[in-house]
Amino acid sequence: MDMSLDKLKEEIVQRWPDLPAAHLCVLILDKLETLETSQLSFVTFTTFANMADRKQIDIDVLHAVNILTNTRFSLFDSHAMFIDEANSEHEIPVSDLNKAKATGVFIHPETGEEVPDFEKHVFPFFSASPRLEAEMRKQ
Repeated sequence: MDMSLDKLKEEIVQRWPDLPAAHLCVLILDKLETLETSQLSFVTFTTFANMADRKQIDIDVLHAVNILTNTRFSLFDSHAMFIDEANSEHEIPVSDLNKAKATGVFIHPETGEEVPDFEKHVFPFFSASPRLEAEMRKQ
């Protein structure tokens, strides 16, 4: 499916014309046009909120991120970062995080020990998907 960022913006707004999040997607995609794909390897919810000109992460920003990650557009890939007590960062597969959420048990990737209150130490982030990188190269 070849389409430029402009076509993606049009299609998102056409698909969800009354959803404020669709218009935030357009703002986010507008900002992407000024960036290099290398700047999109670690994007947070706060980054998305800033690109959408929002002062905080609100429900519309969350919906926009959902559109950009979980729909057929798939412009961003989801990841998770575990930061342990020593402030060491460990990227963890989303599948491991989903398993931990389902079972309530998260095992430290290095020590092998169970991490109590792991949710307080796991942070989602996003990166440009191969599709988004290809679209940005066309610009």
